[in-house]
Amino acid sequence: MADISTTNLDAGTDSPRTARAQLLEAVQRINATILSDGRISIGTNSTTTPRDSLLVRRAITGLTDCHAVRDESTISSVSDYGGYGVFDAAPTVSGTHTHNHIFSFQDRPVYSGTGAGKLENSSAVYSQPTFNGPVDNRFALRVRDALGAGTVGENAGLLVEQLSRGTNNFAVFTQGTTPSVFGGRVLVGFDTTPAVNEGVAHYGQRLTGTTQVSFQASGLGLGATSGYVGFQSTPIMVTAASNITDITGFRARDMIKEAGPTVTNQVGFSVDDLTIATNAYGFISTLVAGANKWAMYLVGGAKSFFGGKSYVGGTSAGSPPATVHIQAGTTAANSAPIKIVAGSLMTTPEAGAIESDGTHIYWTTAAGVRKQLD
Repeated sequence: MADISTTNLDAGTDSPRTARAQLLEAVQRINATILSDGRISIGTNSTTTPRDSLLVRRAITGLTDCHAVRDESTISSVSDYGGYGVFDAAPTVSGTHTHNHIFSFQDRPVYSGTGAGKLENSSAVYSQPTFNGPVDNRFALRVRDALGAGTVGENAGLLVEQLSRGTNNFAVFTQGTTPSVFGGRVLVGFDTTPAVNEGVAHYGQRLTGTTQVSFQASGLGLGATSGYVGFQSTPIMVTAASNITDITGFRARDMIKEAGPTVTNQVGFSVDDLTIATNAYGFISTLVAGANKWAMYLVGGAKSFFGGKSYVGGTSAGSPPATVHIQAGTTAANSAPIKIVAGSLMTTPEAGAIESDGTHIYWTTAAGVRKQLD
């Protein structure tokens, strides 16, 4: 390509200079080149990008606290309600062909340090403005919805592909204690849209390992003196909310299993051995007695198993003195230790059975002999 930056300029005359001449003079002052096809090249290094409109190809040595492009514009005494953009990408692509991509900004630096040299930090975008006046809102990155009438498939504000080059790899990493807000539903683990009735959903097809955990609460509890809660459910109903039949703090549902794999044990709620605290409780309920209130309500017909000793009623103090220890009755109504509802006796007596027909109480011996106790 022809180089026209060496065009003779008569800067010493007082005759009016054309805009072209003024541009050429400015280009020369920054060691730039205007190529014959209209592209501008700044610097002396050879170019490997023959189709770029503006090329910066300087050979920098010594001090490097510099930038390829810097905007030092000043804005004052404006009369409109407008704005200012340091960089505005507004290309137009049309036609019937398939176009692979439009990237308004590409971050593709190359670092080739050797020996003891290293690059300490690399960021595609670095944001640290200086505000010496009031600012209503500051967003380091703002993404708005696409305009136009064309159809859009996947529409994501942020896409992070698989990262594996680091010793530790994170798609999103925040430092400090600054909170985060997610206005919409959140899906973890699988690239599909969460159901409209799921605030946070995890579909675990992206987990690895022989034992996998969907949600782990391992807070340090620093500064906590009265308590620490790993998971807390506090539903809030506002005045305008619809009536709700059921509100459940924790719910374990049956699994969904495709044909092929087998499952040996399925547990709805599990508590491992607790050994650190002075007192350990696998489950505790502080519901006080009242109409239609149940500390434990098992409506299904499945069996229940209690492996250890149990207190029933009263105030527990130490280990129960029996497998089942029942509090003493009182003179108050509905305070008997045990009540047996009258019914029909079993056709065939069973060893150890205690029954009542409404008139007598019976107990069956180990030999299968039913005896009347009263």
